[in-house]
Parts: sequence; C-alpha cells; structure tokens
Amino acid sequence: MDARLRALQQPYRSVTTVYYLDGGSIGIAIVDRDGRREAFALPCDDLSDTNSYNKVFVGAAHANWAGATRIAEPEHTKRMLVCVLRDYPNRTPWDDYCLMQLRRHPVDFVRHLLHEWKGEYLAQPAP
Repeated sequence: MDARLRALQQPYRSVTTVYYLDGGSIGIAIVDRDGRREAFALPCDDLSDTNSYNKVFVGAAHANWAGATRIAEPEHTKRMLVCVLRDYPNRTPWDDYCLMQLRRHPVDFVRHLLHEWKGEYLAQPAP
C-alpha cells in the first residue's frame, strides 16, 4: 500500500469522490483526522473490462493533473481505497456510484439502482 495513504489517520474528516466523464476515471480525496489531505486518481482504461481500474496515481485527483505520481504496485492501494470508501459513513449517491465502478459487487449495483430510482443523482450536482 502507498505510504501516503497509510500515513492518513482515521477517522477521516471527509472522503470525496469525483467521477470524470473522460471515460470513467475516478478521483478520491481524503482529509484525515489531523486535517492532512491526499488525493488519488484511478484512470479507467475500459469500462467494459471488470479490471479497468488497474492503475493508481497519488498526489492529484486525476492522472493527468500536475503532481500525480503513478504507484508502482497499485493493487493494495486500490483495495484500501475501496475499503475507505466502503466504510465512510457519509457516502453520497455519487460516492456509491464510484464504489460500484471500483468494486463491482452486486450490492453496489443494487444500491446504485436504488439511488437512480429515487432520483438522487438528479437531486445533487454531478461532480
């Protein structure tokens, strides 16, 4: 796991996701209990591929932004980011959507459909 993610202290003050319309890239920004901020980017190569989020960048919420550095072995960092997002108690419908894209578990698809059925994606501005 990336050292910058490991250094963040729980409980997190905020966990924010952004779903980019560049093909499905996801940005995750975390503010820890001490106010330290870190951003991670998971670019999407192909949404039809269940393993499309196989790269992780740290330092920016999008892989093409200044400061983004690619993590050499991203799998543990990606799994930890999924856990952070899954366990964050104040998730928004858009956070759930990003979790669905990253994790691809049936419960996430059902939660997404429920948000969509309730019109919750329309009730808040898109990222």
